[in-house]
Amino acid sequence: MTKFSIEPKSGFLDEVCSQIHKKERSFYIKRIVIFSSILSICALVFVPTLKMLISDINSSGFLQFILLIFYDTTIIAKFWKNFILVLAGSLPAISLAMFLAVVLGIMQSAKYLSRDIQFITKAKT
Repeated sequence: MTKFSIEPKSGFLDEVCSQIHKKERSFYIKRIVIFSSILSICALVFVPTLKMLISDINSSGFLQFILLIFYDTTIIAKFWKNFILVLAGSLPAISLAMFLAVVLGIMQSAKYLSRDIQFITKAKT
């Protein structure tokens, strides 16, 4: 039985590591493009959704019901179950959900974007 000893060419390991590094770098660059696009879109939509939320809060009377807590606590204590139902009914749920989705999109994309940028900058050094 003969033993074959095949040695890889010199610099093969460096070449493989270089290719892996290039693939990782291109992957993170794609992620940076995607998350910066999401962040830009969410930042553009932030102000209109905030205006819509404020408008819906003012038109639904939700703010007046909240302020009632500070002005007449005895009535709130007496009819707290009905008060909670009134608050739930006057809550602008759709505009609140849209606003919170935009805020979540900004926070998550900023988190992933900063992490990916850190990887790219650390990889250069």
